[in-house]
Amino acid sequence: MSEMEAYTGRLIPVDRRGQDFDSWVQGLLGGKSLEELCAQSWDEALMEETEGFIHDRATDIVYEVERRRLDPSGFLLSERNEDGGYSFTVNYYNGGASFSEAVLAAVRAHRT
Repeated sequence: MSEMEAYTGRLIPVDRRGQDFDSWVQGLLGGKSLEELCAQSWDEALMEETEGFIHDRATDIVYEVERRRLDPSGFLLSERNEDGGYSFTVNYYNGGASFSEAVLAAVRAHRT
């Protein structure tokens, strides 16, 4: 059953230390293969296996997520931080969007 969800938090850019995205995710997920994870891509694996990281494919930046749950009402707010990350507050219907999609919508509002 779907329900409203609301969070506030920060997105902190991750230093992958020169690793490409696929290798970094595979290392994060214990060296498992896409087949073992039943995933079609490393983006899918990251989204399905963790809620602690988000990958913005448009910029190839991985963000670590710090968040806390709020009482639901329906909003997307974000603020750019000095370290290149974002602070965010999102409230969304989880039957229409995933956590990652809602946060990225708030972040992308800064680019328009």
